[in-house]
Amino acid sequence: MSFELIVDFVGLCLHVRHASRNEVAVVLPDARSAGIDTPMNHIDDSAAQPHVGYLRMSLASLMPASAGQGGLDADDPAFEVVHRLSGQTLNFNLSSTESPISVEPCLPHLDCFSTALGLLAGVFGPTPPDSPWLDERSHLRSLVLARTLLQGGSLGRATSSGASSNSAKRDIWSIDQRLSSRPTAPYQDEFEGDVRWRREVVDQEFLRLTIMKFDGSDARTLDLYPDVRDGKRELRLKIANLCADNPLEWSQLAIHRSGLEDSDFKWMYRLLQPSGGQTWAQLLGGFLLPAPRLVREKDSQAFGYPRGDCSGLVARADFPPIETWDK
Repeated sequence: MSFELIVDFVGLCLHVRHASRNEVAVVLPDARSAGIDTPMNHIDDSAAQPHVGYLRMSLASLMPASAGQGGLDADDPAFEVVHRLSGQTLNFNLSSTESPISVEPCLPHLDCFSTALGLLAGVFGPTPPDSPWLDERSHLRSLVLARTLLQGGSLGRATSSGASSNSAKRDIWSIDQRLSSRPTAPYQDEFEGDVRWRREVVDQEFLRLTIMKFDGSDARTLDLYPDVRDGKRELRLKIANLCADNPLEWSQLAIHRSGLEDSDFKWMYRLLQPSGGQTWAQLLGGFLLPAPRLVREKDSQAFGYPRGDCSGLVARADFPPIETWDK
């Protein structure tokens, strides 16, 4: 029996398209709080707000006896299970597919506003680079909170086809090109922030998800079962890295809004490094890091999909196969 796997990536997520292989790696920067009395700053020394990263699923996904019975809303489950991410690789353990992954995310593309940055070295190794902050045990934290690999299926807007076709109702954002070798007018596009990966899982009753530390140790497996929605067997998951104010986006509480500038976007630069041997100070020359600024706000009531927290980023780079990430 088959089912459709649907994974929403929300907030601070770097989507790295491989330069030659038909794969997309997703990397979350570690933006957790450094402590109540410890201020956190971005690379340009502007104030940084802490974020929370997690994997969310419906409780029904963990119980094979309830699979296929329906009745639970996977978009906002009344019985939700949350796994807090902390220095881990998530492996979907899906068989290889000949079908190429279709990538049309509604996020800023690094190549469109910067020619001076590349992927941080060591992001996919067993010991990613350390952050400037300590964890709760006074140990240095990794700059990477979590990572995973997507193969096959499609990666695109999380909105429905009817809503996504109404471009007049989408937000328009712009990003300054001061980090480009050929700066022109600001890079401008329709950014939504949320990305959805869909893939058909063939001849499987459930998904076996492995969660392990970056070095491959402490591996745990979860068998996740699909539910029935509108007559279709679907397994829905959410991987998020959102502002610490209402990070689970419960509808009963206020949803964090980015405002005129998505300053939280600056967390994405923690996963990048200047090219040509430059330092960040040399590259910035006293200026602030570019971040998306709101040009036109959509009518969220008519559109039916209000944009909430911070945005992710799309980049292109070579990276090793997932089988070697813990080596």
